[in-house]
Amino acid sequence: MLAVDDALTAEPGFGIDSILAVLKTVTSWRVPGEPHPPIGRVVRSTLVHNIVAWSGLAETQVRRAVDACTLTAEDLQQEGLPY
Repeated sequence: MLAVDDALTAEPGFGIDSILAVLKTVTSWRVPGEPHPPIGRVVRSTLVHNIVAWSGLAETQVRRAVDACTLTAEDLQQEGLPY
């Protein structure tokens, strides 16, 4: 597992701990029932700050993990999913 984490950290710039920290944080936040449940909107810098504050991980790695886990309207459109 350490080899995988090292490879991730070397290539995309974040490791498994960063991905888990992002997922743990966003799944713990409340999502409003409207207008489009279960889609939540968050300010990226706030998300990164919160993850760094509780996890102690490097901000650069957290930012890259957030980027990798972010689903954008453009991503949805490329897949043919209207949003």
